[in-house]
Amino acid sequence: MNDIVMARTSLFRPPASPPASPPARQPASQPASPPAFANLITSFFLRKTWLKSHGVGMLD
Repeated sequence: MNDIVMARTSLFRPPASPPASPPARQPASQPASPPAFANLITSFFLRKTWLKSHGVGMLD
């Protein structure tokens, strides 16, 4: 259980050292991608909805 918590929290930690080169800027014509956290939340709720609709009641 502790390994899972550590793995999940490490996703949100900033890198220990700064990147060697500055991050590349996106061109103004492309929309910014959604943050990774929003993707995680969305996938969690989609999974929960799918499990409920298929009769798996573990997440109530």
